[in-house]
Amino acid sequence: MKRKSKSKPPPKSFTQFAPPLPDEVAVARDLKPLRLINKAELLRRVPVTYPTLWAWMKVGKFPRSKNIGGKAAWLESEVEAWIHARPNVPFKDDERVRREP
Repeated sequence: MKRKSKSKPPPKSFTQFAPPLPDEVAVARDLKPLRLINKAELLRRVPVTYPTLWAWMKVGKFPRSKNIGGKAAWLESEVEAWIHARPNVPFKDDERVRREP
């Protein structure tokens, strides 16, 4: 006995099967991708010794590194935010102007 072959419906697109994205994922998708920097790049941007950075990370004064495949890396955005949060160096004249009424 021969079976009659039924015609198949056209394939549906993937979006018809995919569940809606949570709000966090939709927002994260629109953000700029994160960039990691290695120790050498970090030391070029922050001109102090690595033991100084390590001590700052230990007490919470500097962003902690991330473990990426056994290597230390830092989020560029966190390092940039730390740099921008540093105070400006005052001019010597600024102190004199403040003292005079």
